[in-house]
Amino acid sequence: MNKKCIKNVFSVRKIPISLAGFKKKLYLCTVISELDILRPLGNIPVSTDVLKSLLREYSNPNAKIALWMRQGYLIPLKRGLYIVSPQLTQTKPCIGLVANHLYSPSYISLQFALREYGLIPEFVHMVTSVTTCHARKFENELGLFSYHTVNRAYFALGITARTEGNRSYLIATPEKALVDTILFTPQVPASLIGLEQFLEEDLRFDVDALPQMKIPLMQACAEIAPKRTILQNLIKLCQR
Repeated sequence: MNKKCIKNVFSVRKIPISLAGFKKKLYLCTVISELDILRPLGNIPVSTDVLKSLLREYSNPNAKIALWMRQGYLIPLKRGLYIVSPQLTQTKPCIGLVANHLYSPSYISLQFALREYGLIPEFVHMVTSVTTCHARKFENELGLFSYHTVNRAYFALGITARTEGNRSYLIATPEKALVDTILFTPQVPASLIGLEQFLEEDLRFDVDALPQMKIPLMQACAEIAPKRTILQNLIKLCQR
């Protein structure tokens, strides 16, 4: 219990306090003191081990973690991973950071990244990422998260850090996000005309941004990724 609470509980009062009132005030001070453990964590996802290290003075830290979840102070992201409630921290969750921590190594990509860059108009409900691990999906209070698998050589290309507030997370560059979207979209037309139509009508991609795409990065992706013919035609569209 912090000193301020102790002082408030034991201060001399003109109005007598009942035993029940004393216990209630003591309990509230204890709760406030305990929540001070969580607030500094902000919007960083934390594991069970980290929480246990913060609760090392408690005889049963697992019970305290379970209680915090029932009270809504901790939001479970998956087994063994949590984020502190934004109502407690007054800090909005960073979805990109959550996605990176939820399944690692990974980076935000595909339609979710394209939307982040303002390259497609529609709101994307699923947080899409790329990983070197097996394909997975997670659903929690913050949303639905999906992960697509690529090899390590391709994974390493075109990743950048994006800052949101005072947090940073890994995300594909615009070029890599577009290439990833083509790779994981079934039945993308291979012809130049068909590909252009797919970008404009199906993906609703801002084709005016194509000339600003970094060709060397797209060429590096095309050399080691599937759908080489389609990616070469994508490069041609960017060069027009």
